[in-house]
Amino acid sequence: MTPTATPFRSPLVTIISGLITAMVSASPLETFRDTNRLILLSLHTAAQVQQTSDTLAEFRTQLADRQVKVIDLSPHATRIPQTIRMTADQTAQLRKEFRLPADEKRAVFLLIGKDGGEKARQSDALDLKRWCGLIDQMPMRRQEMKQKQP
Repeated sequence: MTPTATPFRSPLVTIISGLITAMVSASPLETFRDTNRLILLSLHTAAQVQQTSDTLAEFRTQLADRQVKVIDLSPHATRIPQTIRMTADQTAQLRKEFRLPADEKRAVFLLIGKDGGEKARQSDALDLKRWCGLIDQMPMRRQEMKQKQP
């Protein structure tokens, strides 16, 4: 190795190290930022799963229109149709970030805006009619609705 090669390698190593650190520490929700609103859910019983599945099916069109994706953060391997399931590490990271203790037995639902911030939280049952109204009052949603008008 020549002395002139060292200065070029050091900044490159620093840049790569910084990129790796940023990728590892980034929220698993970052890919949805500015693109989708999210509903994070945590369910614990078969009855909660069935009730939530039915509600999501009933509001499928309204959720799609509002660019909402649903992410299942249940501590067990619940699988609700048309939801996104994260890896175990991502699920643990998000449960910690959004204060969803594993011993919580109630169903918990969080509405996350396109900016990545928590907008609302519900327990026990998911009231999507209320949340659709809340979303429709958000500035980004109002802008989207204006752009859709002929």
